[in-house]
This record gives sequence, C-alpha cells and structure tokens, in this order.
Amino acid sequence: VAGLDGEGAARFAGFSGRHAGATCVAVIIDGALAMGLALNDTLRPSAEEAVAALRGLGCHVAMLTGDAESVARNVALGMNLEEYHSEMLPQDKQVWVEESERKGSRSLMLGDGINDANALLAASVGVSMGEGCMALAARAADVCVVSADLRLLPQSVALCRFARRLVRLNLTLVATVKAASIIGALLGKLPLWLAVLADLGSLLLVLFIGGQALRYKCWGDAGTSRANANLGEGIV
Repeated sequence: VAGLDGEGAARFAGFSGRHAGATCVAVIIDGALAMGLALNDTLRPSAEEAVAALRGLGCHVAMLTGDAESVARNVALGMNLEEYHSEMLPQDKQVWVEESERKGSRSLMLGDGINDANALLAASVGVSMGEGCMALAARAADVCVVSADLRLLPQSVALCRFARRLVRLNLTLVATVKAASIIGALLGKLPLWLAVLADLGSLLLVLFIGGQALRYKCWGDAGTSRANANLGEGIV
C-alpha cells in the first residue's frame, strides 16, 4: 500500500487476508495505518428467491460484474449461482451478451448502472431495475422497473409467456372460425344469421380469453410457482 511503512503494510496485508471476500480499504493518518475497512456487497433479500424462480421457469442465469473475483464469488455463492464472470468492463459485458445471442439464445439483461447500458442494448430484452437506476441505463433498456424487488423479474417473464399463449390461442380460434365460415359460404350452406352469430361469438370469446391475463395471479410471493410448466428460454 503506497504511503505505508513495512509494519503497516504487513498489518494491512493480514487484515486483507482475513477478509478475502471483501474490498479492503486502508485508512492512513500521518503516514500510519489507522484502521482497515472491509466493504462487502449486501445481497437483496429477494435475490436468491428470484434466481430459483428463474431456474424454475427453465432459464439459465449468469452474473456479469465488474467486481473482483473474490467479491463476485461470494455474491454468486449467496445466490447459488453456478456461472458468474468478474472484472468485466462495459464492453466485455456487451461482447458476452452478443456472443450469447449469436449462439441462438435469446437473452434478458438486467442492470441498473451506466456500465450496463451497452449490454442492455445488445440483449433481446433489456431491463433496468431499481429506484436509483442510472438514467442512461433506463434509456437503453426496453423495460424499466421502478421497484427493487427482484422477484418481479421471474413474475414478469411468467406473465409474458402466459399472455403470448393467449395471443396464439386467439389467433388460432379466429382463423378457424373464419376459415369454416368461408368454406360454408362457398358451399352455400351458411345462412346469414349463422354467419353473424359465428362472427360475434368468436369476437366475444376472443375478448373473454384475452381478459384472462388480467386475472393471472403471478404478482405474489408464490406467483412464480404457477408458471413452472412454461416453456424454457435462455435468459441471461
């Protein structure tokens, strides 16, 4: 450590060794070591639960961070993450996401700082989360979530997948009714009243099915458990 004598440097080295998973800072007063500070990243209470919920949805989860290897390893262990990448510059995160996209995996990038902006733009879906997220990250993201509750991420994925299934069901229903009506009309076996009834009935049914998204109860503590049967997609 610059500015410390041999004894002070040795004391600080011992302090750093006892706090290997933290960022250690030496406080020097008049050239002497006054104290050492060990700074640790604190996991959000919902982090581990959010990672587990994403895995339940069939997603692969990886952490990209600019922190040192020891810090990143401790954070990854706290979230039960198997894959993490440390000491990454903003352009490194962008390259990693782009490589994932080239392999055919659609990715979702979650970030809240200026260092995440490029990666947010490169991902299929960029999500900026947190009340204190940087303005640049918010502008680069496709979705901006004000709340800092990470459980909202898997819940959002579950709701989007449910809504997509509803859209596909509605399109299939309308196409089937229209095709049957056209065939019946060409054969001269479809009365006018039945054609009107079929058209109106399919419209009402589409509205009813679409409204199910408003009733989908995924915005709760146990909400993501209802979506475990959804198709999995690569989520970073």
